[in-house]
Amino acid sequence: MESPDDTGLDIVGITDPEKFKQLTLHHTEHTDIRICPSGSDVTTFYVNNTTWTLKGPHITLHRGAGKTAPVIGVSHLTASGNATVGLGDPGVDMNAMVWEQLGRQNKWKRDPFQFEFPFDGERKKFTWNRMTKIRFNLQLIEDSNPDVVLAAYVPAGLMWKKRGRILIRTGYEEPWEKIVLLTAISIVELGRKGAG
Repeated sequence: MESPDDTGLDIVGITDPEKFKQLTLHHTEHTDIRICPSGSDVTTFYVNNTTWTLKGPHITLHRGAGKTAPVIGVSHLTASGNATVGLGDPGVDMNAMVWEQLGRQNKWKRDPFQFEFPFDGERKKFTWNRMTKIRFNLQLIEDSNPDVVLAAYVPAGLMWKKRGRILIRTGYEEPWEKIVLLTAISIVELGRKGAG
């Protein structure tokens, strides 16, 4: 088993890692992803990835160890590098879904990805900033408070079994964790598919 470390956190502006929940993304035999608390092999989330498809979501987030675990969110990716992210299970109740747009202001540039979401009692705008040009080191901030890092994605580099880590600042409600996971994974998958 691995143990959490601070490798790469300076790149994404995290100086207080003890205030973050750290999750490690592991490759499966396909393009799916197992998400475990860093330092554990227990899968708490499972990401089912599909290739470009006209039907259904491209990313399905499950709470549990596999594709049969309950669906808690989905993401529809576009070839232009944007995504529509939904919290909930569209197969159970499409009307209960909470949908958000994740996109860039200029689709021709590697602009930051932005989305809106209810946070601390009001709807706010958030930005995933790419901190390096080559690898997907991502930093999430709330636009009106850019000095506080709310989450980050740090790629694993050359380790073929691990995809990377997502760090989420603790102290916020569960829907926030879901939207952070879905937006981060959507950006990473857009990059893998050549649209990010």
